[in-house]
Amino acid sequence: MIKPSVPRATRANPFGIAYGYGRVPDLEHEVAAPKPLIAVLDDDPTTLRGIARLLSIHGFDVKPFSSPSSFLMEIESLCPACLIADLWMPDLTGLDVQRELAQRGLSCPVVFLTGGGDIRLSVQAMRGGAVDFLTKPFEQDDLLCAIERAVI
Repeated sequence: MIKPSVPRATRANPFGIAYGYGRVPDLEHEVAAPKPLIAVLDDDPTTLRGIARLLSIHGFDVKPFSSPSSFLMEIESLCPACLIADLWMPDLTGLDVQRELAQRGLSCPVVFLTGGGDIRLSVQAMRGGAVDFLTKPFEQDDLLCAIERAVI
């Protein structure tokens, strides 16, 4: 007679909890996959903090930027998996940032957020390679799905 596998208590799993199909993970030796880095660019501090918090909760590493110039100074050393960019900002627009990335030969998927966009701007953004163009206020799931498409 074969005995069913019963999880045993270990230091990593002190209660002997089974994790799917009777496998007990070795938490001390398993290495988690690196989290994708998402750059968030928005001149509104409340929106910037809110998006950064949302993405952190969902397991992303986040680097917030409040101005396009600060983002463009760090982009080459940063190598984000995705950029979430506000369309309208004081010194440069999100479309200007997208064009600058292309001129530098940097491929960084962009998800645009805007409080006031139109069809012409969304078409321009998508032709420039944007992953999505969301209007504020946006649904959290819409943003998360856009990021998932960008980093996969």
